Amino acid sequence: MFRKYIIPLLALAGLAFTIFSVVHGDRTPPPVPPVSDAPHPAYQTFVAGSGIVEANTENISIGTQIAGIVSKIYVQIGSNVKAGDPLFTIDERAQLAEVATRQAAVQVAGTTG
Repeated sequence: MFRKYIIPLLALAGLAFTIFSVVHGDRTPPPVPPVSDAPHPAYQTFVAGSGIVEANTENISIGTQIAGIVSKIYVQIGSNVKAGDPLFTIDERAQLAEVATRQAAVQVAGTTG
């Protein structure tokens, strides 16, 4: 006779445990303290952000025939620029090294040929 009541008693115990877990388990955990303090800006007033800088009137594409790192910028914000004025200089060390390598290859080819 006792075997007949084991499964229903286990089911009721499981149901009671589930209800107890739902009622007492919905508490929000305490907030985690930050690992470090937020960085403080070096200036009293500043503007921070990320995104694209766009012209006030229209965007103009600027490109070069060679890829490289800009080594010097000749214009400032608000500068009046005329057609043909240089805007920036690209670091030329990689191109000079390529020219020297090719000149050496030409000299080697000239002495062996």
